[in-house]
Amino acid sequence: MRTRHGFMTLALAALVAGLGGCGGESRGASGTASAEGAGGAGPAAAAGPEGAAPLSVDPLPRLVLGGLEADEHEQFQSVAAAALLSDGALVAADAAAATVRVYGPDGRFRVTLGERGDGPGEFLRPTQVVVGAADTITVWDDARFRATRFAPDGELLEVWTLPLEPVLAALHGPLFPASGMLLADGSVALRLIEKAVGTGKGGAKAGGTKATRAPPGGPYRLGSGALRVAR
Repeated sequence: MRTRHGFMTLALAALVAGLGGCGGESRGASGTASAEGAGGAGPAAAAGPEGAAPLSVDPLPRLVLGGLEADEHEQFQSVAAAALLSDGALVAADAAAATVRVYGPDGRFRVTLGERGDGPGEFLRPTQVVVGAADTITVWDDARFRATRFAPDGELLEVWTLPLEPVLAALHGPLFPASGMLLADGSVALRLIEKAVGTGKGGAKAGGTKATRAPPGGPYRLGSGALRVAR
């Protein structure tokens, strides 16, 4: 990806993995899987842990979207997540533009999922895309702790919001949810930050008293390193 004058170009790279124990695999003298890109240029490879198969990236991208002269449906500001459907279609979430778009394997625009807003099927900051059975697409809105599920044609199927009240009740001290991430089993991993009472001039203390509970709107202190998984 590269940013130019506020626009981003999205490139889908071809990832080649050498899987140990697979019959018919071509290996070089060193024992690593070998592959060759177009024009005779080999892919860039990264060695994994000892005994693990290496990964390599083809020097030529499978798909390139965006650019200064691209159509408006191919203009990106901040791509936060992407996923592939079973037919090779690409789903891309632009957190800054609050849009999620689907492109065919050939790069042609198919459909926009939802739009900017706070209502059902809308997003404020989409940061994760998960593809499920029958190519259903679940989008996580980190600004609202909300998961929205779409059919691959854009039909709205389901909206679920993580209730924060039980999470806040279970936390000790001035920890508050800052962001979340969907896990494979349907749970949500929450990143917690420490929130201090007062104006923030005293850091985590207000009037000489250490903050133990924070009202909405107070200053935040990053780096608390807390992680909580909620169902």
